[in-house]
Amino acid sequence: GGDAAAFLAGKLQRTTDERLIAVVLDALGALESDLAVQAARMHLSSDLSENLVIAAITYLATVQKDRMVGLVDSLLLEVPTPRIRAACAEAYGKTDQRSVIPRLAVLFSDEDPLVRASAFSELARVDSANIDFYIQKALVDPDYVPVVLALNQIAERKLTDYLPQMETLMVRGSDVDVRRSVVGVAGEFLDEMGRDTALMELLIAGLFDPEYIVRSEAAQVYKEKLKENRQGMVSPAQTRISQGRIQKAIEKYTHNPYAIVLTSRGELEIELYFDIAPLTVLNFIELAENGFYDGLTFHRVEPSFVVQGGDPRGDGWGGPAHFIRCEYSDEPYIRGTVGIATSGRGTGGSQFFITLAAQPRLEGRYTVFGQITGGLEIIDQIIIGDVIEKIIIEEDE
Repeated sequence: GGDAAAFLAGKLQRTTDERLIAVVLDALGALESDLAVQAARMHLSSDLSENLVIAAITYLATVQKDRMVGLVDSLLLEVPTPRIRAACAEAYGKTDQRSVIPRLAVLFSDEDPLVRASAFSELARVDSANIDFYIQKALVDPDYVPVVLALNQIAERKLTDYLPQMETLMVRGSDVDVRRSVVGVAGEFLDEMGRDTALMELLIAGLFDPEYIVRSEAAQVYKEKLKENRQGMVSPAQTRISQGRIQKAIEKYTHNPYAIVLTSRGELEIELYFDIAPLTVLNFIELAENGFYDGLTFHRVEPSFVVQGGDPRGDGWGGPAHFIRCEYSDEPYIRGTVGIATSGRGTGGSQFFITLAAQPRLEGRYTVFGQITGGLEIIDQIIIGDVIEKIIIEEDE
Protein backbone atom coordinates (compact mmCIF):
# COMPACT_ATOMS: atom_id res chain seq x y z
CA GLY A 1 0.00 0.00 0.00
CA GLY A 2 2.79 2.43 0.89
CA ASP A 3 4.63 1.99 -2.40
CA ALA A 4 1.44 2.36 -4.39
CA ALA A 5 0.51 5.52 -2.48
CA ALA A 6 3.96 7.04 -3.06
CA PHE A 7 3.75 6.24 -6.77
CA LEU A 8 0.30 7.82 -7.04
CA ALA A 9 1.32 10.90 -5.07
CA GLY A 10 4.27 11.36 -7.43
CA LYS A 11 1.95 11.02 -10.40
CA LEU A 12 -0.27 13.74 -8.95
CA GLN A 13 2.61 16.22 -8.90
CA ARG A 14 3.46 15.57 -12.54
CA THR A 15 0.05 15.91 -14.20
CA THR A 16 -2.43 18.63 -15.04
CA ASP A 17 -4.97 16.18 -16.51
CA GLU A 18 -8.21 16.82 -14.66
CA ARG A 19 -9.52 13.28 -15.08
CA LEU A 20 -6.25 11.74 -13.92
CA ILE A 21 -6.05 14.02 -10.86
CA ALA A 22 -9.56 12.99 -9.81
CA VAL A 23 -8.78 9.28 -10.31
CA VAL A 24 -5.52 9.52 -8.34
CA LEU A 25 -7.17 11.37 -5.44
CA ASP A 26 -9.90 8.73 -5.36
CA ALA A 27 -7.30 5.94 -5.31
CA LEU A 28 -5.29 7.63 -2.55
CA GLY A 29 -8.48 8.04 -0.55
CA ALA A 30 -9.20 4.32 -0.94
CA LEU A 31 -5.67 3.64 0.37
CA GLU A 32 -6.31 6.07 3.25
CA SER A 33 -3.04 7.77 2.38
CA ASP A 34 -2.47 11.37 3.44
CA LEU A 35 0.36 11.91 0.93
CA ALA A 36 -1.81 14.19 -1.24
CA VAL A 37 -3.26 16.44 1.47
CA GLN A 38 -1.21 19.46 0.39
CA ALA A 39 -2.06 18.95 -3.29
CA ALA A 40 -5.75 18.51 -2.52
CA ARG A 41 -5.84 21.68 -0.44
CA MET A 42 -4.23 23.52 -3.35
CA HIS A 43 -7.09 22.41 -5.61
CA LEU A 44 -9.59 23.77 -3.09
CA SER A 45 -7.86 27.13 -2.80
CA SER A 46 -7.49 27.73 -6.52
CA ASP A 47 -10.14 28.69 -9.04
CA LEU A 48 -10.25 25.30 -10.74
CA SER A 49 -13.08 23.16 -12.08
CA GLU A 50 -15.85 21.89 -9.83
CA ASN A 51 -14.77 18.31 -10.62
CA LEU A 52 -11.36 18.93 -9.03
CA VAL A 53 -12.88 20.74 -6.06
CA ILE A 54 -15.23 17.79 -5.47
CA ALA A 55 -12.40 15.25 -5.82
CA ALA A 56 -10.31 17.25 -3.33
CA ILE A 57 -13.16 17.60 -0.82
CA THR A 58 -13.93 13.90 -0.98
CA TYR A 59 -10.29 12.92 -0.57
CA LEU A 60 -9.66 15.28 2.34
CA ALA A 61 -12.80 14.15 4.13
CA THR A 62 -11.71 10.54 3.76
CA VAL A 63 -8.21 10.96 5.15
CA GLN A 64 -8.55 13.95 7.50
CA LYS A 65 -12.06 13.44 8.88
CA ASP A 66 -12.99 16.17 11.39
CA ARG A 67 -9.78 18.13 10.73
CA MET A 68 -11.23 19.43 7.49
CA VAL A 69 -14.60 20.67 8.83
CA GLY A 70 -13.34 24.25 8.99
CA LEU A 71 -12.11 23.99 5.41
CA VAL A 72 -15.55 22.92 4.22
CA ASP A 73 -17.14 25.70 6.28
CA SER A 74 -15.02 28.31 4.52
CA LEU A 75 -15.70 26.77 1.11
CA LEU A 76 -19.46 26.99 1.68
CA LEU A 77 -19.16 30.69 2.55
CA GLU A 78 -18.29 31.25 -1.12
CA VAL A 79 -21.71 29.77 -2.12
CA PRO A 80 -20.31 27.23 -4.57
CA THR A 81 -22.26 25.29 -7.21
CA PRO A 82 -24.94 22.76 -6.17
CA ARG A 83 -22.64 19.84 -6.99
CA ILE A 84 -19.94 21.24 -4.71
CA ARG A 85 -22.47 21.95 -1.93
CA ALA A 86 -23.69 18.35 -2.25
CA ALA A 87 -20.07 17.16 -1.99
CA CYS A 88 -19.65 19.33 1.10
CA ALA A 89 -22.61 17.54 2.68
CA GLU A 90 -20.97 14.18 1.95
CA ALA A 91 -17.68 15.48 3.37
CA TYR A 92 -19.37 16.52 6.61
CA GLY A 93 -20.90 13.06 6.83
CA LYS A 94 -17.53 11.34 6.43
CA THR A 95 -16.33 12.96 9.67
CA ASP A 96 -18.89 10.96 11.69
CA GLN A 97 -18.92 13.82 14.20
CA ARG A 98 -22.13 15.06 15.83
CA SER A 99 -20.78 18.59 15.52
CA VAL A 100 -21.61 18.54 11.79
CA ILE A 101 -25.32 17.85 12.34
CA PRO A 102 -26.32 21.57 12.45
CA ARG A 103 -24.28 22.16 9.30
CA LEU A 104 -26.00 19.28 7.51
CA ALA A 105 -29.38 20.60 8.72
CA VAL A 106 -28.66 23.89 6.94
CA LEU A 107 -27.81 22.02 3.72
CA PHE A 108 -30.98 19.96 4.13
CA SER A 109 -32.86 23.23 3.54
CA ASP A 110 -30.78 24.19 0.49
CA GLU A 111 -32.58 25.55 -2.57
CA ASP A 112 -31.20 22.75 -4.76
CA PRO A 113 -32.70 19.22 -4.55
CA LEU A 114 -29.33 17.56 -5.18
CA VAL A 115 -27.93 19.23 -2.06
CA ARG A 116 -31.00 18.42 0.04
CA ALA A 117 -30.80 14.79 -1.05
CA SER A 118 -27.11 14.55 -0.16
CA ALA A 119 -27.66 16.20 3.23
CA PHE A 120 -30.59 13.88 4.00
CA SER A 121 -28.50 10.78 3.27
CA GLU A 122 -25.75 11.94 5.62
CA LEU A 123 -28.15 13.01 8.38
CA ALA A 124 -29.84 9.61 8.23
CA ARG A 125 -26.48 8.03 8.95
CA VAL A 126 -24.87 10.51 11.34
CA ASP A 127 -27.98 11.36 13.39
CA SER A 128 -29.98 8.17 13.26
CA ALA A 129 -31.67 8.98 16.58
CA ASN A 130 -33.64 11.76 14.84
CA ILE A 131 -34.39 9.83 11.66
CA ASP A 132 -38.14 10.34 11.96
CA PHE A 133 -37.74 14.12 11.85
CA TYR A 134 -35.61 13.90 8.70
CA ILE A 135 -37.89 11.41 6.99
CA GLN A 136 -40.97 13.53 7.68
CA LYS A 137 -39.26 16.55 6.14
CA ALA A 138 -37.99 14.61 3.13
CA LEU A 139 -41.41 13.06 2.42
CA VAL A 140 -42.92 16.51 1.78
CA ASP A 141 -39.99 17.79 -0.29
CA PRO A 142 -41.17 19.41 -3.56
CA ASP A 143 -38.61 17.33 -5.47
CA TYR A 144 -39.09 13.58 -5.84
CA VAL A 145 -35.49 12.52 -5.15
CA PRO A 146 -35.49 13.29 -1.39
CA VAL A 147 -38.90 11.58 -1.19
CA VAL A 148 -37.51 8.43 -2.82
CA LEU A 149 -34.48 8.50 -0.49
CA ALA A 150 -36.82 8.81 2.51
CA LEU A 151 -38.82 5.81 1.28
CA ASN A 152 -35.56 3.86 0.99
CA GLN A 153 -34.86 4.63 4.65
CA ILE A 154 -38.37 3.55 5.59
CA ALA A 155 -37.84 0.23 3.83
CA GLU A 156 -34.35 -0.32 5.21
CA ARG A 157 -35.43 0.40 8.79
CA LYS A 158 -38.83 -1.36 8.46
CA LEU A 159 -40.63 1.77 9.70
CA THR A 160 -44.18 0.52 9.25
CA ASP A 161 -45.70 3.57 10.99
CA TYR A 162 -45.26 5.42 7.69
CA LEU A 163 -47.93 3.39 5.90
CA PRO A 164 -50.48 6.28 6.01
CA GLN A 165 -47.99 8.62 4.29
CA MET A 166 -47.21 5.93 1.75
CA GLU A 167 -50.92 5.64 0.95
CA THR A 168 -51.03 9.39 0.35
CA LEU A 169 -48.01 9.19 -1.95
CA MET A 170 -49.70 6.56 -4.12
CA VAL A 171 -52.24 9.07 -5.38
CA ARG A 172 -52.01 9.82 -9.07
CA GLY A 173 -50.47 13.26 -8.59
CA SER A 174 -47.17 12.02 -7.13
CA ASP A 175 -44.15 11.30 -9.32
CA VAL A 176 -43.90 7.91 -10.98
CA ASP A 177 -40.56 7.19 -9.28
CA VAL A 178 -42.20 7.85 -5.91
CA ARG A 179 -45.03 5.43 -6.69
CA ARG A 180 -42.52 2.80 -7.84
CA SER A 181 -40.67 3.23 -4.54
CA VAL A 182 -43.87 2.92 -2.49
CA VAL A 183 -44.63 -0.39 -4.21
CA GLY A 184 -41.09 -1.55 -3.45
CA VAL A 185 -41.40 -0.60 0.23
CA ALA A 186 -44.73 -2.42 0.45
CA GLY A 187 -42.97 -5.50 -0.90
CA GLU A 188 -40.29 -5.23 1.80
CA PHE A 189 -42.95 -4.90 4.52
CA LEU A 190 -44.71 -8.09 3.41
CA ASP A 191 -41.94 -10.16 5.02
CA GLU A 192 -42.77 -8.65 8.39
CA MET A 193 -46.47 -7.80 8.20
CA GLY A 194 -47.85 -10.48 5.91
CA ARG A 195 -51.09 -9.68 4.09
CA ASP A 196 -51.78 -6.55 6.06
CA THR A 197 -54.82 -4.71 4.68
CA ALA A 198 -53.00 -1.41 4.16
CA LEU A 199 -50.13 -3.16 2.37
CA MET A 200 -52.45 -5.07 0.09
CA GLU A 201 -54.29 -1.85 -0.80
CA LEU A 202 -50.96 -0.28 -1.82
CA LEU A 203 -50.13 -3.26 -4.03
CA ILE A 204 -53.59 -3.27 -5.62
CA ALA A 205 -53.21 0.46 -6.31
CA GLY A 206 -49.88 -0.39 -7.91
CA LEU A 207 -51.50 -3.01 -10.17
CA PHE A 208 -53.93 -0.38 -11.47
CA ASP A 209 -51.49 2.56 -11.59
CA PRO A 210 -51.68 4.73 -14.73
CA GLU A 211 -47.99 4.07 -15.46
CA TYR A 212 -47.06 0.65 -16.85
CA ILE A 213 -43.74 0.44 -14.98
CA VAL A 214 -45.55 0.75 -11.62
CA ARG A 215 -48.12 -1.89 -12.62
CA SER A 216 -45.37 -4.23 -13.73
CA GLU A 217 -43.36 -3.82 -10.53
CA ALA A 218 -46.45 -4.40 -8.39
CA ALA A 219 -47.04 -7.66 -10.26
CA GLN A 220 -43.40 -8.59 -9.65
CA VAL A 221 -43.89 -8.08 -5.90
CA TYR A 222 -46.91 -10.41 -6.01
CA LYS A 223 -44.83 -13.01 -7.83
CA GLU A 224 -41.72 -12.82 -5.66
CA LYS A 225 -43.25 -12.23 -2.22
CA LEU A 226 -46.71 -13.80 -2.41
CA LYS A 227 -46.07 -16.44 -5.09
CA GLU A 228 -49.08 -15.17 -7.04
CA ASN A 229 -49.19 -14.48 -10.76
CA ARG A 230 -51.00 -11.17 -11.24
CA GLN A 231 -49.44 -10.37 -14.61
CA GLY A 232 -52.80 -10.95 -16.25
CA MET A 233 -54.19 -7.98 -14.32
CA VAL A 234 -51.49 -5.66 -15.67
CA SER A 235 -52.81 -3.78 -18.67
CA PRO A 236 -50.12 -3.40 -21.36
CA ALA A 237 -48.07 -0.27 -21.81
CA GLN A 238 -49.47 2.31 -24.18
CA THR A 239 -47.59 2.34 -27.46
CA ARG A 240 -46.11 5.77 -28.08
CA ILE A 241 -45.01 4.96 -31.62
CA SER A 242 -47.83 3.87 -33.90
CA GLN A 243 -47.62 0.87 -36.20
CA GLY A 244 -47.90 3.23 -39.16
CA ARG A 245 -44.91 5.23 -38.01
CA ILE A 246 -42.90 2.07 -37.40
CA GLN A 247 -43.75 0.83 -40.90
CA LYS A 248 -42.68 4.15 -42.43
CA ALA A 249 -39.41 4.00 -40.48
CA ILE A 250 -38.75 0.46 -41.73
CA GLU A 251 -39.24 1.66 -45.30
CA LYS A 252 -37.13 4.76 -44.69
CA TYR A 253 -34.15 3.25 -42.90
CA THR A 254 -32.95 0.65 -45.36
CA HIS A 255 -29.53 1.63 -44.01
CA ASN A 256 -28.90 2.53 -40.39
CA PRO A 257 -29.04 6.31 -39.74
CA TYR A 258 -26.18 8.19 -38.05
CA ALA A 259 -26.09 10.75 -35.25
CA ILE A 260 -23.50 13.53 -35.08
CA VAL A 261 -23.13 14.49 -31.42
CA LEU A 262 -21.57 17.93 -31.10
CA THR A 263 -19.90 18.16 -27.67
CA SER A 264 -17.73 20.74 -25.97
CA ARG A 265 -14.82 18.32 -26.59
CA GLY A 266 -15.47 17.67 -30.27
CA GLU A 267 -17.67 15.65 -32.61
CA LEU A 268 -18.81 12.08 -32.11
CA GLU A 269 -20.29 10.10 -34.99
CA ILE A 270 -22.61 7.26 -33.98
CA GLU A 271 -24.12 4.60 -36.20
CA LEU A 272 -27.64 4.09 -34.82
CA TYR A 273 -28.62 0.41 -34.84
CA PHE A 274 -32.14 0.67 -36.22
CA ASP A 275 -31.81 -2.95 -37.35
CA ILE A 276 -31.17 -4.09 -33.75
CA ALA A 277 -33.15 -1.68 -31.52
CA PRO A 278 -35.63 0.16 -33.78
CA LEU A 279 -37.91 1.60 -31.06
CA THR A 280 -34.94 2.86 -29.04
CA VAL A 281 -33.42 4.49 -32.12
CA LEU A 282 -36.73 6.14 -33.06
CA ASN A 283 -37.04 7.51 -29.51
CA PHE A 284 -33.47 8.85 -29.65
CA ILE A 285 -34.06 10.46 -33.07
CA GLU A 286 -37.31 12.07 -31.87
CA LEU A 287 -35.63 13.55 -28.79
CA ALA A 288 -32.63 14.76 -30.81
CA GLU A 289 -34.74 16.38 -33.53
CA ASN A 290 -36.90 18.10 -30.91
CA GLY A 291 -33.78 19.66 -29.34
CA PHE A 292 -34.17 17.69 -26.10
CA TYR A 293 -30.43 17.04 -25.79
CA ASP A 294 -29.28 20.56 -26.67
CA GLY A 295 -27.24 21.96 -23.77
CA LEU A 296 -27.43 18.86 -21.55
CA THR A 297 -24.26 17.50 -19.96
CA PHE A 298 -22.35 14.32 -19.35
CA HIS A 299 -23.13 13.82 -15.67
CA ARG A 300 -21.28 10.54 -15.10
CA VAL A 301 -17.72 9.58 -16.02
CA GLU A 302 -16.18 6.34 -14.75
CA PRO A 303 -12.69 5.67 -16.15
CA SER A 304 -12.36 2.39 -18.05
CA PHE A 305 -16.13 1.97 -17.80
CA VAL A 306 -18.56 4.55 -19.23
CA VAL A 307 -19.40 8.18 -19.88
CA GLN A 308 -23.09 8.96 -19.52
CA GLY A 309 -25.29 11.91 -20.44
CA GLY A 310 -28.71 12.99 -21.64
CA ASP A 311 -30.29 13.80 -18.26
CA PRO A 312 -32.22 17.10 -18.14
CA ARG A 313 -31.68 17.26 -14.36
CA GLY A 314 -27.94 16.63 -14.68
CA ASP A 315 -27.81 14.39 -11.62
CA GLY A 316 -28.68 10.96 -13.01
CA TRP A 317 -32.30 11.00 -11.84
CA GLY A 318 -33.97 12.66 -14.84
CA GLY A 319 -35.41 11.86 -18.23
CA PRO A 320 -38.29 12.65 -20.58
CA ALA A 321 -41.93 12.29 -19.53
CA HIS A 322 -42.06 8.69 -20.76
CA PHE A 323 -40.27 5.35 -20.49
CA ILE A 324 -39.18 3.12 -23.35
CA ARG A 325 -39.03 -0.64 -23.45
CA CYS A 326 -35.73 -2.50 -23.34
CA GLU A 327 -34.68 -4.12 -26.62
CA TYR A 328 -32.18 -6.73 -25.54
CA SER A 329 -29.86 -8.37 -28.06
CA ASP A 330 -26.65 -10.36 -28.18
CA GLU A 331 -24.78 -7.35 -29.58
CA PRO A 332 -21.50 -7.04 -27.63
CA TYR A 333 -20.43 -4.02 -25.60
CA ILE A 334 -17.04 -3.16 -27.06
CA ARG A 335 -15.21 0.15 -26.73
CA GLY A 336 -17.44 2.94 -28.04
CA THR A 337 -20.74 1.02 -27.86
CA VAL A 338 -23.76 3.19 -27.04
CA GLY A 339 -26.44 1.89 -24.67
CA ILE A 340 -29.54 3.08 -22.84
CA ALA A 341 -29.27 3.68 -19.08
CA THR A 342 -32.11 2.28 -16.95
CA SER A 343 -33.15 1.90 -13.32
CA GLY A 344 -34.84 -1.43 -13.99
CA ARG A 345 -36.42 -3.25 -16.90
CA GLY A 346 -38.38 -0.97 -19.22
CA THR A 347 -37.27 2.29 -17.57
CA GLY A 348 -35.12 3.80 -20.33
CA GLY A 349 -35.71 7.32 -21.59
CA SER A 350 -33.12 9.85 -22.70
CA GLN A 351 -30.01 8.89 -20.77
CA PHE A 352 -27.40 7.05 -22.80
CA PHE A 353 -23.92 5.80 -22.03
CA ILE A 354 -20.82 5.10 -24.11
CA THR A 355 -18.45 2.35 -23.03
CA LEU A 356 -14.80 3.33 -22.65
CA ALA A 357 -13.69 -0.30 -22.84
CA ALA A 358 -15.29 -3.69 -23.53
CA GLN A 359 -17.98 -4.48 -20.93
CA PRO A 360 -19.18 -8.07 -21.33
CA ARG A 361 -21.20 -7.91 -18.09
CA LEU A 362 -23.55 -5.34 -19.65
CA GLU A 363 -24.45 -7.59 -22.56
CA GLY A 364 -28.06 -8.71 -22.66
CA ARG A 365 -28.86 -6.40 -19.71
CA TYR A 366 -28.90 -2.98 -21.37
CA THR A 367 -30.15 -2.06 -24.82
CA VAL A 368 -27.37 -1.56 -27.38
CA PHE A 369 -28.51 1.02 -29.93
CA GLY A 370 -25.35 2.37 -31.51
CA GLN A 371 -21.60 2.39 -32.00
CA ILE A 372 -19.09 5.23 -32.23
CA THR A 373 -17.73 5.29 -35.78
CA GLY A 374 -15.94 8.63 -35.63
CA GLY A 375 -14.24 10.66 -32.89
CA LEU A 376 -13.56 7.65 -30.67
CA GLU A 377 -10.62 9.48 -29.09
CA ILE A 378 -13.03 12.19 -27.86
CA ILE A 379 -14.72 9.89 -25.35
CA ASP A 380 -11.45 9.59 -23.41
CA GLN A 381 -11.37 13.37 -22.94
CA ILE A 382 -14.93 13.83 -21.62
CA ILE A 383 -15.26 14.97 -18.01
CA ILE A 384 -18.34 15.53 -15.85
CA GLY A 385 -20.05 18.75 -16.90
CA ASP A 386 -18.99 18.65 -20.55
CA VAL A 387 -21.85 19.78 -22.75
CA ILE A 388 -23.84 18.03 -25.48
CA GLU A 389 -24.29 21.07 -27.67
CA LYS A 390 -26.51 19.44 -30.29
CA ILE A 391 -27.31 16.08 -31.88
CA ILE A 392 -27.81 16.03 -35.66
CA ILE A 393 -29.41 13.02 -37.32
CA GLU A 394 -28.05 12.01 -40.72
CA GLU A 395 -30.22 9.53 -42.58
CA ASP A 396 -27.77 8.62 -45.33
CA GLU A 397 -24.25 7.30 -44.97
